[in-house]
Amino acid sequence: MACSQGFPTNSAACKPTGAGRRLAALCLAAACAFATASPALGQAIESDPLNPDPALRRSGSVVKNWIKRPDNNPERVKQFEAYFDGYYFPSLTRSDQVGLGDLGKLRYDLFRQYIDPASPQVRQQLVDKTYSFATRVISGRAPDKRTRRRYHNAVQYNAVLMLGSLTADGEAPLPKANNFLVQVLEFASAKRLPTHLQAGALVALGGQADKIGGLKPDAQQKMVNALAKATREASVASDAGPLTKDWVRRRAALALAEAAKTVKNPAVVSLLVKLVGDESLTLDSRAAVAASLEGLPLDAASGAPVAVLKLAGAIAADELEEANGFEELQINASGRRGASEFIDSVRYRFGREQGDLEYIREGLAARLTKLQEGLQAVEPAAGPQAASGPGIGREPSAEDE
Repeated sequence: MACSQGFPTNSAACKPTGAGRRLAALCLAAACAFATASPALGQAIESDPLNPDPALRRSGSVVKNWIKRPDNNPERVKQFEAYFDGYYFPSLTRSDQVGLGDLGKLRYDLFRQYIDPASPQVRQQLVDKTYSFATRVISGRAPDKRTRRRYHNAVQYNAVLMLGSLTADGEAPLPKANNFLVQVLEFASAKRLPTHLQAGALVALGGQADKIGGLKPDAQQKMVNALAKATREASVASDAGPLTKDWVRRRAALALAEAAKTVKNPAVVSLLVKLVGDESLTLDSRAAVAASLEGLPLDAASGAPVAVLKLAGAIAADELEEANGFEELQINASGRRGASEFIDSVRYRFGREQGDLEYIREGLAARLTKLQEGLQAVEPAAGPQAASGPGIGREPSAEDE
């Protein structure tokens, strides 16, 4: 028996997330409590960063050299511990303007300058430290793991991305980090965690999707189920804007499509095809999902050819409407007050030099490129009738219904 998403009823995507749900060892109860205390969207974000010791910064160059060729010198070991625990990781919690601006670089340098070049033994220590730090920040805990602490949304988002970059052997995702990310996504899709954590989990898991084969089968299925659930409109916070909802569902679908190249599941293909025809998504997102079908097992029974052809018709109709609106705007706005008052489309803009109204072709080109990729993806499944299908060369007939 399958749930409404097409997945087995005993899968994580179909199970309820009530208080009695049994979680894996890395429970996110602390993160759920943090979510309920988070400020509403639009309100100022309070934060309680850790305080990095600036005096420890001078140890950076020594630590960089030591981690490549470590020894048992107790002073060097102590210096290594103090540098990361007292300076580097606390620096990743700063919420002032400079601190927030440095988050991405600090995350990048953590891997490029420390974790990647480290000797195997020290690398494992750094991976464990990074995992412990990131999960505490996401869960809203101080280093003692008991004291509550509120970190800036950007700090938490950055911590989620750190988990996504952790690997077990330099290639496969670190299993416990992947498990934690899947739980973050599941809780967020159940609206028990804020949207910025959901967004971070999608970006992180999207980066792991092509390496999902390095996980155990049960972990692969949990990840697929979580991504599938995140594609549903109901999985995004109700107070999120329409573009945010569209972005979340699109990112989930693209990650799911990439994972499905390794984890063979007909229900996933069926879900992706359904999303191609989902009118609650933007045409750009539907075109991107259509392009992601490349490399997946498709046949005529999947409905993919029909879905992509209908999408082509919808795109053509939308672009015709935009073009007509542009021409009408040029005529009606002539000699009247600022034409900007009439513009409600991202396809129009004013030229920088003469102020003439211009039609933006870049968006159309990107949309059509994705559509072309989608058509190429479903062509093998369409068979010999593809060239004369609905919307290509003729009007649809009653036989097409």
